[in-house]
Amino acid sequence: MRDYDIESDLKQEKFQSLKLVQGDRGNKIKINVYEDGQPVKLTGCSISVKYKRADGEVVNDGTIENITDNYFYAVIDSNITKVSGTLKMLFSIEKDDVKVSTFLLLADVREGLLENTGSSGGSTGGGEVTVDLSNYYKKNETYSKAQIDEQFKNYAKTTAIPTKLSQLSNDANYAKTSDIPTVPADLTLDSSSKRLQLVNDIGIKLGNGIIIPTSSSPSANDYELVSVDVQGGTLNLTTDRFQHVLVEDGMQIVLPEVYNVCEIHLFFFADVTYTIVLPDCCVQNDNMPNITENHIYEFIFTFYPFMSKWLFGYIEYPYNG
Repeated sequence: MRDYDIESDLKQEKFQSLKLVQGDRGNKIKINVYEDGQPVKLTGCSISVKYKRADGEVVNDGTIENITDNYFYAVIDSNITKVSGTLKMLFSIEKDDVKVSTFLLLADVREGLLENTGSSGGSTGGGEVTVDLSNYYKKNETYSKAQIDEQFKNYAKTTAIPTKLSQLSNDANYAKTSDIPTVPADLTLDSSSKRLQLVNDIGIKLGNGIIIPTSSSPSANDYELVSVDVQGGTLNLTTDRFQHVLVEDGMQIVLPEVYNVCEIHLFFFADVTYTIVLPDCCVQNDNMPNITENHIYEFIFTFYPFMSKWLFGYIEYPYNG
């Protein structure tokens, strides 16, 4: 085995490459996990790793050993270092079947002089990598039983509201629900329910809104709707999660330069037919948007660090105003 001294400051989104030799085997990389400078307790967590070699081959069955306190070991065998070039290593940390974090490390696999330059044993130990996860986006992909129970408790508390409204709609002294304006006048984010909501011109909510997934450690900016402007025909998006724009015909969208998982929702209203120039990205089902009048659009851009590629999809909402 070989010794490595690698520092990876993920908060600054800079990576120092790990140096490996083609065909090496028996190497173990000790990875210490921190958040805001504090050790992350990995007890009860499961950790998986995927490797992508320079020839494009993906190795899904990476071995993780000795998950203890705030560290674990990644075992590097000869199949992983089979090809020289850049090796990408994507680690995923899960707890209670919920993915809480992912992070990416890079390795430079140098061409070896012999078929196998590694050793099958020894006591020199593996390399140690310190990982700061303080700037990583964390997303709950599933919900625990406790979270589901809590949601249904909230629904139970609100069942009396639609019942009362139904009673009032049949009372001659009150306006019927059919008389309430249903034309959307604004798009708001409900801070209590975390729903993106259309409201009419007198402030009444229309429909149930869209539930925004929450993270295990949400920040204030996770739910802020940020206004962005078109300048010189170009719309430069930021890394803010929710953004909206007054669209211009022929505008070109430019995405921010990122290295970690990033998700951007861009909202706009089209009062006429527009042409929009998209950035280079993988389009869902090759379905390019056709911007037509009287529709609200939600463009969704997601950066996938394992492939270093932006993904794109969109939702079209009819507006009958």
